[in-house]
Formats: sequence, C-alpha cells, structure tokens
Amino acid sequence: MTETWQDPETVEQLRREAAKLKKINAALMSRVERSMDQQLNAFSLFETAIALDHQVRDRTYQLR
Repeated sequence: MTETWQDPETVEQLRREAAKLKKINAALMSRVERSMDQQLNAFSLFETAIALDHQVRDRTYQLR
C-alpha cells in the first residue's frame, strides 16, 4: 500500500496549495508594507505641519 505522502497526486496537490499560500502571503505582506508607508507619510506630514506652525509663530512674533 502506498503512503499518502508518496502518492504523486497528493504531492502535486500539496505543491499547488503551498504555491497558492505563498502567493497569498506575499500579497498580504505587500499590503502591510504599503499601509506602514502610508502611516509614516501621514506622521511625517503631521510633524511638518507642527514645524511650520512654530516657524509662523516665531516670524509673526519677530514682526511685532
């Protein structure tokens, strides 16, 4: 009797499933990386807005 893991059809099915799971994993990792980049960009914009606010306040104070 042939072991299940030695059956060529089972092996091929497992290979297809592994390839499918790798593709899903890669897509999810890409999505997470893009999300992190967007969060960092949003935070950078927030920091820039604060810095500009401080500059405007300083220059306004100097003009008085």
